[in-house]
Amino acid sequence: MRQKAVSLVLCYLLLFTCLGVEAGKSSDDRSKDSGSGFWDALPYMVVGGGLMAAGLPVLGFTSAGIAANSMAAWMMSWSAVLNGGGVPAGGLVATLQSLGEWG
Repeated sequence: MRQKAVSLVLCYLLLFTCLGVEAGKSSDDRSKDSGSGFWDALPYMVVGGGLMAAGLPVLGFTSAGIAANSMAAWMMSWSAVLNGGGVPAGGLVATLQSLGEWG
């Protein structure tokens, strides 16, 4: 249950930070320079990176490999089923595992 909650929070944060649309504003309102840029986004990137570093081992992407009976094992199983028996190099599961082994 905890793994599902963590993955839900990570997905929410990813979607929330990627949308970039504020409620009640049209595209004309956003056409003006709002002063946002790299330096405004930097704290969000740092927090997101920290959450990802903390969240990947909780999901099962550990430095020792994918943990048994974890969300990562479930993802790896489905990836193998969908790709004819193997996990593709450069795919989502492989990328998350390589990021998880840094932690």
